[in-house]
Amino acid sequence: MGPTLPFRLKVPGKDEIDGLGVTSMSFRVHGYLQLDGDLLVVEWGGTAHVQEVGTAIRDETEALPDERLEVDVADLLRAELIGGWFRPRLRVQARRIGALASVPTEKLGRVDFWYDRAERFTAIEIARALGEAIAAAESPAFDDEPSTPIPE
Repeated sequence: MGPTLPFRLKVPGKDEIDGLGVTSMSFRVHGYLQLDGDLLVVEWGGTAHVQEVGTAIRDETEALPDERLEVDVADLLRAELIGGWFRPRLRVQARRIGALASVPTEKLGRVDFWYDRAERFTAIEIARALGEAIAAAESPAFDDEPSTPIPE
Protein backbone atom coordinates (compact mmCIF):
# COMPACT_ATOMS: atom_id res chain seq x y z
CA MET A 1 0.00 0.00 0.00
CA GLY A 2 1.17 3.46 -0.83
CA PRO A 3 0.68 6.77 0.98
CA THR A 4 -2.78 7.74 2.23
CA LEU A 5 -4.37 11.08 1.32
CA PRO A 6 -7.07 12.40 3.67
CA PHE A 7 -9.73 14.29 1.72
CA ARG A 8 -13.14 15.87 1.97
CA LEU A 9 -15.96 16.00 -0.55
CA LYS A 10 -18.00 19.15 -1.04
CA VAL A 11 -21.52 17.73 -1.08
CA PRO A 12 -24.16 20.41 -1.68
CA GLY A 13 -26.86 20.87 0.95
CA LYS A 14 -30.60 20.47 0.42
CA ASP A 15 -33.47 22.75 1.38
CA GLU A 16 -37.09 21.63 1.19
CA ILE A 17 -40.13 23.81 1.75
CA ASP A 18 -43.58 22.35 2.18
CA GLY A 19 -46.83 23.87 3.40
CA LEU A 20 -46.03 23.27 7.07
CA GLY A 21 -42.33 23.99 7.35
CA VAL A 22 -38.79 24.07 6.12
CA THR A 23 -36.16 21.34 6.23
CA SER A 24 -32.49 22.14 5.66
CA MET A 25 -29.74 19.52 5.34
CA SER A 26 -25.99 20.03 5.16
CA PHE A 27 -23.32 17.37 4.77
CA ARG A 28 -19.74 16.84 5.93
CA VAL A 29 -18.06 14.01 4.04
CA HIS A 30 -14.42 13.04 4.53
CA GLY A 31 -12.27 10.03 3.85
CA TYR A 32 -9.00 8.52 2.66
CA LEU A 33 -7.65 7.79 -0.80
CA GLN A 34 -4.85 5.28 -1.40
CA LEU A 35 -3.20 3.49 -4.30
CA ASP A 36 -2.83 -0.24 -3.61
CA GLY A 37 -1.04 -1.87 -6.56
CA ASP A 38 -3.45 -1.62 -9.51
CA LEU A 39 -6.36 -0.45 -7.36
CA LEU A 40 -7.42 3.03 -6.28
CA VAL A 41 -9.04 2.57 -2.86
CA VAL A 42 -11.44 5.29 -1.70
CA GLU A 43 -13.07 5.18 1.75
CA TRP A 44 -15.43 7.82 3.09
CA GLY A 45 -18.06 8.60 5.69
CA GLY A 46 -19.43 11.66 7.42
CA THR A 47 -22.45 13.37 8.91
CA ALA A 48 -25.70 14.99 7.81
CA HIS A 49 -26.94 17.98 9.80
CA VAL A 50 -30.76 18.24 9.67
CA GLN A 51 -32.70 21.31 10.75
CA GLU A 52 -36.49 21.39 10.61
CA VAL A 53 -38.77 24.29 11.41
CA GLY A 54 -42.52 23.79 11.22
CA THR A 55 -45.02 22.32 13.64
CA ALA A 56 -41.95 21.21 15.62
CA ILE A 57 -38.32 22.25 15.68
CA ARG A 58 -35.59 19.68 15.14
CA ASP A 59 -31.83 20.15 15.00
CA GLU A 60 -29.90 16.86 14.72
CA THR A 61 -26.69 15.48 13.34
CA GLU A 62 -26.90 11.99 11.86
CA ALA A 63 -24.00 9.71 10.93
CA LEU A 64 -23.72 8.67 7.30
CA PRO A 65 -22.70 5.06 6.60
CA ASP A 66 -19.03 4.39 5.91
CA GLU A 67 -18.39 3.34 2.33
CA ARG A 68 -15.49 1.89 0.36
CA LEU A 69 -14.80 1.76 -3.36
CA GLU A 70 -11.99 -0.05 -5.18
CA VAL A 71 -11.39 1.03 -8.77
CA ASP A 72 -8.96 -0.69 -11.12
CA VAL A 73 -6.54 1.91 -12.54
CA ALA A 74 -7.32 0.53 -16.02
CA ASP A 75 -10.78 2.11 -15.56
CA LEU A 76 -9.23 5.57 -14.94
CA LEU A 77 -8.31 8.13 -17.56
CA ARG A 78 -6.32 10.70 -15.58
CA ALA A 79 -5.42 12.06 -12.16
CA GLU A 80 -4.30 15.65 -11.83
CA LEU A 81 -3.74 18.24 -9.13
CA ILE A 82 -5.74 21.42 -9.68
CA GLY A 83 -6.77 24.49 -7.73
CA GLY A 84 -3.36 25.84 -6.79
CA TRP A 85 -2.61 27.02 -3.26
CA PHE A 86 -6.08 28.24 -2.25
CA ARG A 87 -8.35 25.46 -3.59
CA PRO A 88 -6.15 22.32 -3.76
CA ARG A 89 -7.75 19.13 -4.98
CA LEU A 90 -6.94 15.90 -6.75
CA ARG A 91 -9.23 15.42 -9.74
CA VAL A 92 -9.72 11.83 -10.87
CA GLN A 93 -11.41 11.17 -14.22
CA ALA A 94 -12.73 7.70 -15.09
CA ARG A 95 -12.79 6.14 -18.56
CA ARG A 96 -16.40 5.10 -18.04
CA ILE A 97 -19.00 7.05 -16.12
CA GLY A 98 -20.00 4.22 -13.77
CA ALA A 99 -16.51 3.58 -12.36
CA LEU A 100 -16.78 6.30 -9.69
CA ALA A 101 -20.58 6.55 -9.55
CA SER A 102 -20.92 5.62 -5.86
CA VAL A 103 -18.80 8.61 -4.72
CA PRO A 104 -21.27 11.33 -3.58
CA THR A 105 -19.85 14.21 -5.66
CA GLU A 106 -19.17 12.22 -8.86
CA LYS A 107 -20.24 14.04 -12.01
CA LEU A 108 -19.82 12.50 -15.47
CA GLY A 109 -17.12 10.14 -14.24
CA ARG A 110 -15.10 12.84 -12.45
CA VAL A 111 -14.51 13.42 -8.73
CA ASP A 112 -12.62 16.21 -6.99
CA PHE A 113 -10.94 15.09 -3.76
CA TRP A 114 -10.25 18.24 -1.72
CA TYR A 115 -7.25 18.08 0.61
CA ASP A 116 -5.56 20.39 3.14
CA ARG A 117 -2.47 22.29 2.00
CA ALA A 118 -0.48 20.44 4.67
CA GLU A 119 -1.10 17.26 2.65
CA ARG A 120 0.25 18.67 -0.65
CA PHE A 121 3.36 16.47 -0.74
CA THR A 122 1.24 13.36 -0.19
CA ALA A 123 -1.16 14.58 -2.91
CA ILE A 124 1.76 15.12 -5.31
CA GLU A 125 3.09 11.63 -4.59
CA ILE A 126 -0.30 9.97 -5.08
CA ALA A 127 -1.06 11.95 -8.27
CA ARG A 128 2.33 10.95 -9.72
CA ALA A 129 1.97 7.29 -8.75
CA LEU A 130 -1.61 7.17 -10.02
CA GLY A 131 -0.60 8.80 -13.32
CA GLU A 132 2.19 6.26 -13.78
CA ALA A 133 -0.17 3.36 -12.99
CA ILE A 134 -2.73 4.67 -15.49
CA ALA A 135 -0.04 5.04 -18.17
CA ALA A 136 1.23 1.51 -17.48
CA ALA A 137 -2.31 0.13 -17.77
CA GLU A 138 -2.77 1.92 -21.12
CA SER A 139 0.42 0.64 -22.75
CA PRO A 140 0.24 -2.86 -24.19
CA ALA A 141 2.37 -5.48 -22.53
CA PHE A 142 5.05 -6.89 -24.80
CA ASP A 143 5.80 -10.59 -24.67
CA ASP A 144 9.00 -12.26 -25.82
CA GLU A 145 7.07 -14.12 -28.51
CA PRO A 146 4.84 -12.34 -31.03
CA SER A 147 1.16 -13.28 -30.93
CA THR A 148 1.09 -13.87 -34.68
CA PRO A 149 3.85 -15.79 -36.42
CA ILE A 150 6.11 -13.77 -38.69
CA PRO A 151 6.49 -15.35 -42.15
CA GLU A 152 10.02 -16.26 -43.10
